[in-house]
Amino acid sequence: AGQGYNVILSSPWYLNYISYGKYDTNTSVMNLEFFKYYEVEPLREFNGSDEAKKRILGGEACMWGEFVDGTNLLSRLWPKASAVAERLWSAASVNKSEDAQFRLDVHRCRLLRRGIPAQPLLNGYCGNYELGMGRSMINYPAFNYENSNSNDSTTTATTATLPQSSTDRPSSASGGQRSPPNAVWPHPQQINASLDLLYIRPNKLTVNSNIRNCDIISNATQRYNKLFFPPKLTMHEPPSSADNILQSVSLNIRDGGQCEQYIQQTSNETYTLTISQQIAIVESTTIWGLLRGLETF
Repeated sequence: AGQGYNVILSSPWYLNYISYGKYDTNTSVMNLEFFKYYEVEPLREFNGSDEAKKRILGGEACMWGEFVDGTNLLSRLWPKASAVAERLWSAASVNKSEDAQFRLDVHRCRLLRRGIPAQPLLNGYCGNYELGMGRSMINYPAFNYENSNSNDSTTTATTATLPQSSTDRPSSASGGQRSPPNAVWPHPQQINASLDLLYIRPNKLTVNSNIRNCDIISNATQRYNKLFFPPKLTMHEPPSSADNILQSVSLNIRDGGQCEQYIQQTSNETYTLTISQQIAIVESTTIWGLLRGLETF
């Protein structure tokens, strides 16, 4: 970067390096593998010029293949790569490892339910991890990182912004922001949530978009439908009297956005995801934002 080149940072995130043991914090004991990747803040000790900082475009997780092949690739990647993903996507103030390890453990269980053999982070137990989580565990005011207001309405609204580079991410708050254990991973810039329960019937959920003849969106819809409802995932029918059943997902592009074929460095990936009793709406000004919102859903 100091010599005028654009840079993608990878040196802190070589996932093929295995570290055994634990890391003791002031309040808990954490898996060292998770901690060493999650705690990296790319520009924390960077002493280059402001112009050089602007040339650090982002980062990547790497996996070298000396001792990795098809038998252990996925378990070696996940959920460690998820720790890197949040560090590069979320605000710098979302950095409280003691809270994040439990949220990542929940996410690891999501990966297992989708057929991805992610290795254990804590004790490896999943069970009924997300459903029925008590209000006291969720620590309700922490859901909203902007103003810490709880939302007890029937609507769950999630807003994520463009993944900021380390040069313009908010500075780290003292001790980091708290993170509720069942929040999404990686954490968006802002999330407001209620405890209301919604049911989904996989074979009756429709996905539509206001952008026509876009193969990127149509292919993504087909691809993600398999991820939303993997064949091995057992799903129970909602009660016959239930009226809180999600019926559709709408992908809406704003401001005359077009079906771009290639993402650019300056492409806007901002999206807003709003989930109400019967419809989920993803809105963005680009198809790349729609894809990111679909991933969150």
